[in-house]
Amino acid sequence: MINYHQHIKYLLTACLLGCVFLLACENDVNDVKAFGKKLPGIDEGKNIESYLSQNGKIGAKLTAPLLLRYQGDSARKTEFPNSLFVEFYDDSMKVESRLSAK
Repeated sequence: MINYHQHIKYLLTACLLGCVFLLACENDVNDVKAFGKKLPGIDEGKNIESYLSQNGKIGAKLTAPLLLRYQGDSARKTEFPNSLFVEFYDDSMKVESRLSAK
């Protein structure tokens, strides 16, 4: 049978652990506000490098500092708001032409 002192000891230990668990969590108010401001359905990519191929051959290399991909119900679109650079290759993988947009 548990005596009175052991019962108090278990109770104090439980209270102490409960306080530790409650005080261990910390949220920064600015982080919480920033999380709520992100728009749903937008994928963001930075320093994008993508290869486009046709019939198993690389046809172009696309590079961009920022990519925004919107995935809404009505319209899906991809934007490169800062700039875009594409190199098009011929069959022997030599640069055939270049495209840059700002």
